[in-house]
Amino acid sequence: MPKINREDSILIEGYLAGKPAAIDRINTWISSVVRHVIWDIDSVDDARQDAWLNVARALPKFEGRCRLKTYVCKIASYVCLNIIRDRQRRPELVDIDGVEIGADSPSPIDEVEAKECLRIMKTVIAQAAAPCRDLWRLIADEGLPYDKIAEIMSIELGTVKSRVSRCREKALALFRKYYDDRNSSK
Repeated sequence: MPKINREDSILIEGYLAGKPAAIDRINTWISSVVRHVIWDIDSVDDARQDAWLNVARALPKFEGRCRLKTYVCKIASYVCLNIIRDRQRRPELVDIDGVEIGADSPSPIDEVEAKECLRIMKTVIAQAAAPCRDLWRLIADEGLPYDKIAEIMSIELGTVKSRVSRCREKALALFRKYYDDRNSSK
């Protein structure tokens, strides 16, 4: 049986003892994986919490066959994959009971259509290449302008604009494919 290296052993002991430095370090690993795998903002916190719980349960069983960081990241990635699989198995249901139809409010059909478009868009974003997801995250989540993104990524402003354009074109093509597939199956 492999022996746990000293650094990993100290980190596990600190984590299980509730030392903030050890908890922060392991939580940083978990957050890094979750942010890169889960695009849906609503699911990120749930995935992070599930991964944190799974890691807390699994740490006492860690045998040292790999580095601790690898072990923690693998657990976090499995949690994320399970969340994605569950989401694909169970489509979002829309409750149309109690919806009032008036001149100013959209019809229930329009609301269902809008939710379906949002679901397709989340699927497209989840399947996009990691550089595109990272770029969209900086734009949408962080609200950063292109010049700040260029500074963060250490690239020219024109490069950021062209990457955004290429990613947008790819996403639009995927969106149309999913949308057309959905409409042709009706």
